[in-house]
Amino acid sequence: MNRHTEQQLLNFCVAQHGRFNPDAWRNLEGVAPEQKACAMLLLANARWYGRLTELRDLVSQSLPNQAGRLSELSARAGFNGALFVKRLQGLLWLSTEAKR
Repeated sequence: MNRHTEQQLLNFCVAQHGRFNPDAWRNLEGVAPEQKACAMLLLANARWYGRLTELRDLVSQSLPNQAGRLSELSARAGFNGALFVKRLQGLLWLSTEAKR
């Protein structure tokens, strides 16, 4: 995944953290479906992100056969989950810190 695409996906995830919209996930453009699926699978199991129920429902509807296959999908999509998490947590922290 190139840096531009990653940044687009990161910004989208920050926005979704505050106002979750399953239709927005389904209609997200500019990000490869496998990369979007990686983010969905990763965040569906991330307690720190919240939205667990909503994301798990979205994963089961959008990717019924992908449960538990994040590592395989990440390798194909060029998705570095650890780096994505680190960057997303930093952006979320900045977005909440600015409101204090």
